[in-house]
Amino acid sequence: MIKNISLLMLIVGQLAWAQPKLMSFDKMLSLKSDYLIEKMDLTDTEGAIFKKMYTEQELKIHKFRMETVRAHKKQIQSNLESLTASKAQDYIEEIEANNRTLLKLQEEKTVALQQQFSSIQILLMIQYEERFRKELIRRIRDKKRENKYKD
Repeated sequence: MIKNISLLMLIVGQLAWAQPKLMSFDKMLSLKSDYLIEKMDLTDTEGAIFKKMYTEQELKIHKFRMETVRAHKKQIQSNLESLTASKAQDYIEEIEANNRTLLKLQEEKTVALQQQFSSIQILLMIQYEERFRKELIRRIRDKKRENKYKD
């Protein structure tokens, strides 16, 4: 009986492993904050504070992107066929307002983190965020190329 359960779990695990899955935002955010903590050389206490604050701020930004920006993009895409000049201008203004809101949320993140961390640490965070983004994109491209040549 135990062997059958073990075998079943092994087969299910292999099938689940074989399916390509997208990384969830929460997992990516956790990896990103851990990366930043390591690169910024924070202590365990500082790292815990940073991770909590950083995650809260990033979730606000993500929520805005998913709820507002995505909704506007879908609305624009669905109305492309019947687009008028005045409606296009409205969409442009919405896009610009969304960009201003995103910038404001980024600034709020920086201000919140500056209450606990030095300017040097914040500057390092900004630099390492960019490196993380580039590395993530590079790995995704490499993975796609690898999967393309497997077929």
